[in-house]
Amino acid sequence: MRPAISWHRGGKEIARSATLAAFAAAAERAAEWIEVDVRRTHDGRLVCVHDSRLVGIGRIADLDYGNLPPSDRPSVPTLEEVLAALDEAEAPSRPPDARSGIHLDLKGTGHEREAIEVVRSSGRRFLVTTLHDESVVLCVAREAAHLALTPGESATSAKMELTLSTGDEPVPEPHPMPHADELREALRASWPAVKQCYAGALAKHADDGGRLELRFHVKPSGEIAEVAEGDTRFGDVEVTRCVLGVYRGAKLPGVAHGSHDASFVYALHLEARPEQGAK
Repeated sequence: MRPAISWHRGGKEIARSATLAAFAAAAERAAEWIEVDVRRTHDGRLVCVHDSRLVGIGRIADLDYGNLPPSDRPSVPTLEEVLAALDEAEAPSRPPDARSGIHLDLKGTGHEREAIEVVRSSGRRFLVTTLHDESVVLCVAREAAHLALTPGESATSAKMELTLSTGDEPVPEPHPMPHADELREALRASWPAVKQCYAGALAKHADDGGRLELRFHVKPSGEIAEVAEGDTRFGDVEVTRCVLGVYRGAKLPGVAHGSHDASFVYALHLEARPEQGAK
């Protein structure tokens, strides 16, 4: 099998990494695959940014793209702009089936279907990877069922291969949490209420699901000082608000030594399984 070559964040040796110029440079040189990191902003735009936070701009998940000053926009290209730049950069004589493929590297969850549809509508080949966790793979597999494939005269089969890899991002070193078992049990005690929050989403969209990441800030006594959504964004904002309300009223055991507060991340994966109900 011949190995495929994916140009990481475009032609970053030729132009600044993950800019329209870098992506265009890769297309001009007939790159087989061009790797594009995709995140979603707070106002729902798909942008091609590797880091979750940019200096001078802040967290991408909190960004309102519509309010972004024009001087900052070259650092936050949209997925549509990247695809348009590739179309403009490629030689007109290049056959359609030889155009650069898109290597979508999804950051976070909740925008899998939209990102795939945007690239698919461009007519380019694409593959999807993630450096986040296995919940993203579950989401991609679910969203693949909604792809509008080219009609055929007879039934056919398509195969999707998903591979997990740590990629180019550092693997965070886990830190032990005091009273972790007691804390885990206390968080699980709220699962019935969380399932009720999720049931509302399923009533509207039977295949809704994904990762919901919560960031807790807890006082030494176990009192929850703050709980907010993490870097990933669940697709249904009403579910997020409901779950946040559940955990803001939860009771936790003491989680810190001495007089210091503690912070931790708690991730849930909400997935509908007809044979077992909401999970």
